[in-house]
Amino acid sequence: MLEALYKVEWATLKHFYDDAQVQIPSAIKRLNSPNPDEHIRALEFLFGSQQDSGTVAETTQYIIPFVLELLVDEKYSSKKQLLIELSGLGIEPFAKHYSIRKVRCHLAAYDALESGLQIYLNLLNDPNFEIRKGAIEVLGKLSNSGVFIAQKLVSHFSLEENNDVKASIIDSLGTILDVRDFSQIDIRKQYKDFFKDIVESDFESQLRYNAAHVSIRVSMGNFWGKQIKPDEVSPKVAQTLIEEYWKIHLDHSLDYIQREIIELLSQLDSQPLESLLNDKRTTPEDAYHIVRGLMFSAVNSYHAPARWRDQYWNEHPNFEKRQKGNFHILGGVHFAIIPETKRIIRAIVENDIFWQLPTNLFSYFYDLPNDRDELRKLINES
Repeated sequence: MLEALYKVEWATLKHFYDDAQVQIPSAIKRLNSPNPDEHIRALEFLFGSQQDSGTVAETTQYIIPFVLELLVDEKYSSKKQLLIELSGLGIEPFAKHYSIRKVRCHLAAYDALESGLQIYLNLLNDPNFEIRKGAIEVLGKLSNSGVFIAQKLVSHFSLEENNDVKASIIDSLGTILDVRDFSQIDIRKQYKDFFKDIVESDFESQLRYNAAHVSIRVSMGNFWGKQIKPDEVSPKVAQTLIEEYWKIHLDHSLDYIQREIIELLSQLDSQPLESLLNDKRTTPEDAYHIVRGLMFSAVNSYHAPARWRDQYWNEHPNFEKRQKGNFHILGGVHFAIIPETKRIIRAIVENDIFWQLPTNLFSYFYDLPNDRDELRKLINES
């Protein structure tokens, strides 16, 4: 390791911290320290800490090979931490604001990461479940080898006994299928039954939820009008999502997961969301997000521009400022009020819980009236 360490011209490479020429070789040496605390401090310098964590620099492609050497050392004690850093790398070579130099930097980091493919696969047999889990999370980033890795992950799932590792297999497989390129566009169809079988199994609820989530996301795809393919998801997907919704209900630290579930349900038919809306456990804040999902479903909003969709799901109201109506920042999308749309809006109008909070959802997103009576009149006359 040390011989190769000084062959790299660190002084000519940009790092996100100063004095790379001296500090990077020193940090790599400290990864070999008998003190595990030294490993953590070294990794923070090499891969970034706090807001810098996962940053890809020109140095990253040269640091990774030294990390891979340690991963094959059977006696090395900090493999879990090494895998966390590798899986956390923010490799995004095609971000639209990147210069050509930065694109090349990210591609080179990816190639360095992928060069350890066999190492990560070997770690699937490690007795430590956290190391197996970490290796799977790294494998999920290697989309260029996605077809091969997907086969390996599915094979390992049937052998794996730890549910945390199984959950990582589901998520990593979903990531691989979600970022496929045109040459791999059909591989999702090969694995739709894998997710279906898990959703319909007697596995613990978290695994079934993960599979339901991933199956919807993968079915929608990344091209054209992101719309679900019903034949690619289990009929029990909605039931699984709703079970998870009520399981975490009122745990405000998990509000983001509840909103995520509503977004997923909005890709299905409206009945599950209508059931949630009318459930006696639903609060006015819950109802707001459920209605957002119902409206998305009602007007086929997946046809709206991508920027509109992203803002629709990412902008959420601050209910402490609700009197000012400062909920959204984006204008509406045009649509026709067809019979199904009218039926869903009527269900919203008739729900008392939702109207306990003021809203400007309808006007900001759909150019519809925010007043309950005016909305009722509109659908009755249209």
